[in-house]
Amino acid sequence: MKKIRRVAGQSIVEFALVLPLILLTVIVFIDLGRIVYFHSALSNAVREGARYAIASQFASSAERQSGIQQKVIHYAIALPLNLSDISVYCERNPTLLVKDQADPCANYVTVSANIEIAPMIPAFAQIIGGGNTFDITAQSTMQMTPYGNYKE
Repeated sequence: MKKIRRVAGQSIVEFALVLPLILLTVIVFIDLGRIVYFHSALSNAVREGARYAIASQFASSAERQSGIQQKVIHYAIALPLNLSDISVYCERNPTLLVKDQADPCANYVTVSANIEIAPMIPAFAQIIGGGNTFDITAQSTMQMTPYGNYKE
């Protein structure tokens, strides 16, 4: 009679060697998915803030800044976004005649935001060359309504 050799330990050792690589791959894909989602959500929130800026009229520049920042935060679903991460820049065209010549947002408004995302594996950002975090920046520029008043 022949003895049958049992090799039950071999599959456990192979599984133990392959499992960390499989988990690392899954976590890297989850991190990449998070980064893509955060970039998309931040871009959409900034675009909605710029849209709000061109469609609304504000009494002062402080009210404009605050209103746009609140709108961006409202649309930035599940993002770690603060008021200090959002900036609003206005450009005035001197050829336009507007009701309030002191209004700096007579031509274009640019809304931008920047957030830092920590990956689930800290070494992942260092491997790619991003330090310990990923910086995600989004910017949207839209033209203000000129009210049809141009100098001739």
